[in-house]
Amino acid sequence: MPTLRRSKRSNNSGNEMPRPIRTPDVFLVPEILEAILLGLDMHTLLISARQALFYVPIDTDSTGTRRKSRKNPLVVDRIWFEFIFTGLSSRVRHGAWYCPHIASDEKERAYLRPEASWRRMLLQQPPTSIVRFWDPECLWGPYWHNLPKDQMVKTGAEWTPEEDYHRMENVAFEIDTGAISAGPLPFLCWADALALRKVMRKSKRHKQLRRDHTLKRYLRKFDLTINTECPEFWPGVWIENHPVPIRDFRQWCDTEDVKLLIADPR
Repeated sequence: MPTLRRSKRSNNSGNEMPRPIRTPDVFLVPEILEAILLGLDMHTLLISARQALFYVPIDTDSTGTRRKSRKNPLVVDRIWFEFIFTGLSSRVRHGAWYCPHIASDEKERAYLRPEASWRRMLLQQPPTSIVRFWDPECLWGPYWHNLPKDQMVKTGAEWTPEEDYHRMENVAFEIDTGAISAGPLPFLCWADALALRKVMRKSKRHKQLRRDHTLKRYLRKFDLTINTECPEFWPGVWIENHPVPIRDFRQWCDTEDVKLLIADPR
């Protein structure tokens, strides 16, 4: 019987992205699909169901095929706008000044339950562990702040909390620490809350986000995209009685779970 034990990430290179592959048309015929499902054993059915619900990662190397990535629809339709991209009553989210407040304290308590199922959800299937850095003003080098002169600019990061693929609880945690701030599009965050505020205050810039072709490609292909338009000076932030440690984006980049990438992950 399969368990909900954490799945270790595959040994695939973090820079290799899966090429799109189309689902065979035969599976669109209900009678054929039903016959196939009836012939499967319970173990396979349970694993497939958990993969479909974005809990168990689909490892492309274990199937021998490359799959088209699919974003978690629950995150797109509900979780992002109901909880991630909101201000909360129980804690201060650095960068949530122009986000809508969560609908109710009852909903907030439900999302904050330690056993809430959304916490273990993957952002997409198959997961990549890649966080793409994006700065529309500097596409050739989206992150270079405070790097030694002999180092090249950073284009992204491989993020593997506890040697696992990053999940929604990891994203929410870093938003609460202040390392990143949730943006107005699912799977899009900001390294600097002040830069996000400029976008939220101007409807024109908000509309430009939705039309940006490079950003669309990043959001479609990578687990998470972070706008890295960063200040030269990072002010210290201290929040009394905050439930999690406070840190900025640079400090997140220095954690052992994050490996900065020099080559373009494409």
